[in-house]
Amino acid sequence: MKSKFLIFRYSVIPGLVLLLAVVFGFYSCNPGEKSPESKPKYIFLFIGDGMGFGNVSIAEAYLSIQDEKTGFKRLTFTGFPVHGDCTTDCADNLITDSGAAGSAIACGEKASFGTISYYPHLDNPPLSIAKIAKQNGFKVGIITTVGINHATPAAFYASNKNRRDYYNIGLQLYESGFDFFGGGGFLKPNDKNNDKKSLYEITQENDFVITNSFDNWKTLVKDKKGIYFTNPVLLDEADMPYAIDRKKLGGFSLAEIVEKAIDFLYNEKGFFIMIEGGKIDWAAHENDPATLALEVIDFDLAIKKALEFYQKYPDQTLIIVTSDHDTGGISIGNYEKEYQTNLSLLLNYKHSLKYFSGVLDNYKENATDYSIKEVLKLADENFYSPLPNFTKNDMIELKSAFDYYFFARTNLTEEELRIKYDEYNPVAVAISKVIIRNIGLNFTTWNHLADKVPVYAIGKGSENFGGAIDNTEIKPKILKLFGW
Repeated sequence: MKSKFLIFRYSVIPGLVLLLAVVFGFYSCNPGEKSPESKPKYIFLFIGDGMGFGNVSIAEAYLSIQDEKTGFKRLTFTGFPVHGDCTTDCADNLITDSGAAGSAIACGEKASFGTISYYPHLDNPPLSIAKIAKQNGFKVGIITTVGINHATPAAFYASNKNRRDYYNIGLQLYESGFDFFGGGGFLKPNDKNNDKKSLYEITQENDFVITNSFDNWKTLVKDKKGIYFTNPVLLDEADMPYAIDRKKLGGFSLAEIVEKAIDFLYNEKGFFIMIEGGKIDWAAHENDPATLALEVIDFDLAIKKALEFYQKYPDQTLIIVTSDHDTGGISIGNYEKEYQTNLSLLLNYKHSLKYFSGVLDNYKENATDYSIKEVLKLADENFYSPLPNFTKNDMIELKSAFDYYFFARTNLTEEELRIKYDEYNPVAVAISKVIIRNIGLNFTTWNHLADKVPVYAIGKGSENFGGAIDNTEIKPKILKLFGW
């Protein structure tokens, strides 16, 4: 409110000026109004792995077509008041990998491609923001939809010159002293020589509860150092199922795990939680548009849980949403369809390309004879229905993929095969490309890009994360808010 005091001229004695300043400050607040916290106590850092601007756009377009509308329906996080963009290059390459990018976000220093928070050239290697939060009495949680010792989550609790040294990275999980780990399991939990204890066994021996059930939750976590909640359904790379496959395969959503983590970590001192939507990246690598859109939407539902917490504690909570890099290079529009995209066809997807690839692998292993007709039938039942019409050229491409996958017959060089199919099932990819072109979409790469990625924020101190920033600026901006 405005003060009703008279304005004194500068000639009054300095002591009186100070007294009046104090009085004025006191009366500037409404009676009974609590002054807000000077800094946040609860920090959520959401990292959509591989979530570039295009991947956000396809998710918002998907939400619109679900409502039978044309356009882009806002996700929860794109409605946040603070927007920015972030550069992602790493120490030795313009296009980063997740290890180097996660390290830059976590530690505030550029790292080399393929490393995990590894800075041998520095006399005092930086600690991750999660480790600093823990040192300052905060509870800390790390959650991901992929393996917990995968690149992005690992950057917050481990240090290693090789992001694929999964066993030694996993050993650092319990050493971190963090309070909650959740989502994916340990990737390659046994030493490569298979002569050491499993990472699960070692973690349990160090007073962590490892569980995949929310039953008897309070009893499970009582008097324990920490909890590692693994999704009850884990796939071959210790990852959670895609959202598009969850109804068939089972398991919890990322939102459900985040909700439980908040319940476990809430305390008066504060907490820091990093939540990764890791399979956004995987769906983009696979050039699988509906799976990609639904992974972003599933990630958004987890962010909504954090927003509900923020609405209870608006002066104490900061939510930051960003990405480590862009992946896939999706565009809405292509050469073939020009301006006539038909995104409603995205609703025809039944399962992920990865799921369909598994169906084809099973067919290859168990059938005594193979046919393109049967392959298309399996696609209609397990991937996309109804399938679009295949042109003569489409059938030539499918026959080439069919011969290569089932009979190892091809005239293509290894480089041509890599460009055409990368590491994915050739038959699934050939069918997928026809569907993508028919919808009016395009992907430019199987890999990462150097493009900037989005940043969104809401809550206490969120204004610091708008505009153009680099991924190394996220940690120091948080530290500055706390005076750490």
